[in-house]
Amino acid sequence: MPATQPSSGAAGLRQILAFYLPLVLTSQMMTLSNPLINLALSRADQQQLHLAAYSICFGLAVFLNAPALVSRDIGAGLCTSRMAYRKLLGQVAVLGLVIGLIDLALALTPLGVAVFGGLLGATPRVSQEASQVALALSPIPLLVGVRGLHSALALRAHRTQLLTQATFLRLISVVAILAALVANEQIAARTVGWALAGGIFLETLWIIWVTRGLLRALPESGPDPTLLAGTRMFRFAFPLVISAYAWTALRPLINGILGRCTDSEAAQAGFGVLHPIILLTASGLWALQATGQILATDAQSARRFLGFGFSMTLLFSVGVVLLGWIPAWREFLLSGLFDLQPDLFDYVTPAMKVLFVAPVLLGIRACFKGLILASGQTGVISLSAAVDLVAVSAVGLVVIAIWPTVNGAILGVGLVITAEFLEASILGRPALRRFGISPAWMH
Repeated sequence: MPATQPSSGAAGLRQILAFYLPLVLTSQMMTLSNPLINLALSRADQQQLHLAAYSICFGLAVFLNAPALVSRDIGAGLCTSRMAYRKLLGQVAVLGLVIGLIDLALALTPLGVAVFGGLLGATPRVSQEASQVALALSPIPLLVGVRGLHSALALRAHRTQLLTQATFLRLISVVAILAALVANEQIAARTVGWALAGGIFLETLWIIWVTRGLLRALPESGPDPTLLAGTRMFRFAFPLVISAYAWTALRPLINGILGRCTDSEAAQAGFGVLHPIILLTASGLWALQATGQILATDAQSARRFLGFGFSMTLLFSVGVVLLGWIPAWREFLLSGLFDLQPDLFDYVTPAMKVLFVAPVLLGIRACFKGLILASGQTGVISLSAAVDLVAVSAVGLVVIAIWPTVNGAILGVGLVITAEFLEASILGRPALRRFGISPAWMH
């Protein structure tokens, strides 16, 4: 059943917009941090080195942070009381500390060189710099977990503007630190990592402060005592953790595959530029998942949400088509903003023309996943995650074996598209069935 009980039975368009638009701003500002970091790194003395080092370390860090990243989804489904909050907070804190220790091991022991160089195929100089990025990112797992739990309080109360405020504080903090680094000629993969950690720290403090009243307003114990039972929490949360691991594994997995290309540095640096562009241009579509989870309360509201979600998907995707196919726009982005050197510019340009497929599939997948979360039956999510990883690994390794000189930027984007297509295909029918919607509704 849905995680919350809104005041009205069906989510009308006005209610959807009031809930969704602040989340769009939040998603766009959140995903904007990484392209801004790439813009800063493009001003470094050794552009390709620092872009590749940050890309592979950040991708691995996101993978390690998977349990913390789903704290918002889990909190939105389970945080119905102060007792539930305390239990979830304890679990988030332990996970965050453990993951942070792993980051420190990557930075301070030979494990970092072994993982970045051996597992992900990075060159020695990229591996060394990536290890220092891991040190800067080590506080983030704990911060992200706590931030997600308090963000869930805002979602359940339909106060999505609080998330926008917190993320805006993060964005301006990161921009200010990056500007100072550029001005003082201290841009490197490791220094921009500290900029990101500082921004997330301030964001977390803010969301804790502005949701303290929402936490106090919760009852001490929820209406359903079995919600906190270990087995029930596990059945709801475990598929989300598996899905997060699979999704976050996608980037380091693709980087590992690209590390087998003939020109591995160009492949990893090119994908490091294009993947954040996908995330940024489709950032508003991520908000569809949380919108569906909270507002889809019955078949009528689910249908209305799907119509809205598919319309937003089309709207966002048209913008990416224009960005990839209009030469002046493409050149402004890659050369004017990212200041890519000519060789790297030419390397990533062909992939820009197929970039739009990814947000189309991402938006459809977000809609279906939101309905799955709203139903409270999340098991199918772990199945889709497992299929994603197996398929991407198989396709990527086969392509590299047959064509080691393949353009890594095109291959990387193609593997992202493969993953999104498979997940949307697997989640679609169960999502519709949970709300009694016939697949014919979409035709």
